[in-house]
Amino acid sequence: MDKQARNLKILNTIFILIFFVLMQIALALDPSFDPEPPSIFNLTEDVNFYYDINATDPENDTPFVFSHDALSWGFESFYMDNLTGIINFTPPNDDVGENTITLIVTDAEEDQDSKFIYFNVSNVNDPPNITSYSPVMLNLDVNENDTPGYYFAYNVSDPDLLWGDFVNNTWIMDGENYTTNQSWLYSPGFCEPSGFNLTLQVWDLAGETRTVNWTVTITNVNRPPTFNWSNPIDNITWFEDNDLLDNFSLDAHFYDADYIECNDSTSVNYTLAGNQNITINISNSTPYWVSLYPDLNWYGLEIVNFSLSDGEASAFSNPVYLNVTNVGDWPIIDPFENQTAFGYVPYILEVNATDNDGEQIWYFDN
Repeated sequence: MDKQARNLKILNTIFILIFFVLMQIALALDPSFDPEPPSIFNLTEDVNFYYDINATDPENDTPFVFSHDALSWGFESFYMDNLTGIINFTPPNDDVGENTITLIVTDAEEDQDSKFIYFNVSNVNDPPNITSYSPVMLNLDVNENDTPGYYFAYNVSDPDLLWGDFVNNTWIMDGENYTTNQSWLYSPGFCEPSGFNLTLQVWDLAGETRTVNWTVTITNVNRPPTFNWSNPIDNITWFEDNDLLDNFSLDAHFYDADYIECNDSTSVNYTLAGNQNITINISNSTPYWVSLYPDLNWYGLEIVNFSLSDGEASAFSNPVYLNVTNVGDWPIIDPFENQTAFGYVPYILEVNATDNDGEQIWYFDN
């Protein structure tokens, strides 16, 4: 290497050394954090965080201005006073996790010092929030067999879902779990109770619970009784002085849907009309047997009708012919006391007799 090249290399080295020394001097004169804040802060959601950032400057180029780039990182809850350096804020659920920002202190000569700091925010469980539900009205009225019914549904939010939380739900009807569907249609049929209480319950993994309560009133819709004209009650013929016990069942000919399908015994009231000489008894429970008791020694024809009423409407049977036929009866001699007769004295006794059949009576002796 010639002498000129060696001299050039030496000059370059000297220049680099001088630049390095000048930079160290310049840096030594820049402001700096005092004391230097930690590189990591551990925070808790919904808990206030406070820290005072301070700085110093060898040239005393005050006042200092403190700044940060938290907004550019989406760390929106972060707040620091630009003049005092005091950090004072409460992190919400949106800031859970690791947040990296740059803290900067600037002196009056616009010299700066900066530091990367991690704000790690720990999650605190938040309760689920029922954001909407239907029906909006909490006191509901519906008729039996109401086709439209009511559509039950809800929407829920939980800020902790991002951190592994999970929301469960159940619908509780009169204290019993009914369904876990988020939405379902209630359309009452017949034979419904008079109403029920319904509770929507949602809860998260930490057991935080929210509820909505409905009261549902169900109005009964009456179905009138009917008579089965394809199966009328048969006419009956029998001999006098005979009773017919449990001869036929009215349930075999009448139909009341509320009674048969819903076991509503209050809707059953059987009555009859047209009988005079025949006592007709209807048993007081299903299948409502009919017993016939004609008067003693009576025969003839009576036409009766049966009816079923549920208190609001009635159904009527076909006319039923009850024919009691005659059975021949012996005439009956009226009783008399023992008699005493005397010889050669005329003796007279009047004997009377009756015949239930109304036939002519002949008297004779032996």
